[in-house]
Amino acid sequence: MQATNIRRLLAAIWADEKGRRWLLLSQVALLGMVVFDLLIPQAIQGIVNNGILAGNFDWVIRGALYMAVFAVASALFSTANAWFAARVGEEVGHRLRMSFYQKITELSWGNIDRLETSDLLVRLTTDVNQCVP
Repeated sequence: MQATNIRRLLAAIWADEKGRRWLLLSQVALLGMVVFDLLIPQAIQGIVNNGILAGNFDWVIRGALYMAVFAVASALFSTANAWFAARVGEEVGHRLRMSFYQKITELSWGNIDRLETSDLLVRLTTDVNQCVP
């Protein structure tokens, strides 16, 4: 059941060019974050093996600088990932609102008189905001 919902969500995102772009950029940023997170233990290994055990203080400093650069790069990619993912959510919410608004405008005059347009629009906005945080 959940796999079907995820497939439908991804299909809805993929159908929109902007949503597709933000989704791909968020995944690239996530990949960059993971790569730099995995490089930090390699820098620690270099510090221990080539610096501390070999008695080479320059290698310890170089490894510490590498670790700092990797940590900053990982933080930047993590921030970019969060920003792009938020944009995906905004695009999906916007498309849902536009789709629902189009349905409201297609209602018959009798339904609009009975349901009151203002209540429909408030309900539409509230429901979409609850679906797309």
